[in-house]
Amino acid sequence: MNVTRRLTGNLEPAPTHVCRVNPAPCREVVARVTAPVTRRVGDTLTPFASFSLLPDRVAARTLILRRRESDEAAAANGESVVMERGGEMDPRFRNRREAGRRLASRLVEYADRDDVLVAGLPRGGVPVAFEVARVLRLPLDIFVVRKLGVPGHEEMAMGAIASGGTRVIERSMVAQLRLPPAAIERVAAAEQRELERREQLYRGGRPFRDVRGWTVIVVDDGLATGATMAAGVAALRQLAPSKIIVAAAVAAPETCVAMRRIADECICVLTPEPLYGVGPWYLDFRQTSDAEVRALMEAAERTPDPPHHAHG
Repeated sequence: MNVTRRLTGNLEPAPTHVCRVNPAPCREVVARVTAPVTRRVGDTLTPFASFSLLPDRVAARTLILRRRESDEAAAANGESVVMERGGEMDPRFRNRREAGRRLASRLVEYADRDDVLVAGLPRGGVPVAFEVARVLRLPLDIFVVRKLGVPGHEEMAMGAIASGGTRVIERSMVAQLRLPPAAIERVAAAEQRELERREQLYRGGRPFRDVRGWTVIVVDDGLATGATMAAGVAALRQLAPSKIIVAAAVAAPETCVAMRRIADECICVLTPEPLYGVGPWYLDFRQTSDAEVRALMEAAERTPDPPHHAHG
């Protein structure tokens, strides 16, 4: 039978998480659940919900966000919140640092290697990457990627620039849109200034590490369309690493498939279907600030690389 709860005088389906994570890809199934679903707040375990098929994705996303807000409020009051379904834990991340630790558990084969670098995409990917590097005892750097938007339609990417002085241009799009070289250069110059500002702020102007012949694990907190990550992978290829691994805490399944076509490997902790955005999969998804990125990079630099990590 359906389980409901009363909200503002009306009976509505209460949300549940029916997502299985390990080892199969995660699927968010908006359908009738037969296993018992409970919600633990503090020391109290209470029935939390089941719902039948919802009429559309908007309704489902509303329920997911409502549950997240409820859990955030409980956490703010000092209560521990754990979601359970038939003994399974809620796969959502408490924050980006926890996401990094869980992601690191999928990358243990690269621990203590002398030819592996962890590169976080600022800003949200850096706290995740910091934990990956710390757990696996690997060096950490940032890889700044700036998409080059089509003039007047900036949401469309005609290319990208990135750390290491790399530039990628989608020649077919440029030709189709008949964009003059001067227009491309104006966009690239503006994005180059922002890239340099971020690199100066985050790593004090130090250049991106020489990764020729290295394995680079490129980390982000989540991938929706994956456009920025794709641009980053294309730019990183120009620096001649031996292997590029895309690693993300959460991603749309189709995005993971696309990443595997352009990277050598793609590791994702959660691949919910549908995704509903990256934020709902974190209890704490506050925006990462420039100050936090800088502090994490400084902390990583204070931790010396193991003796076998020599940089040219």
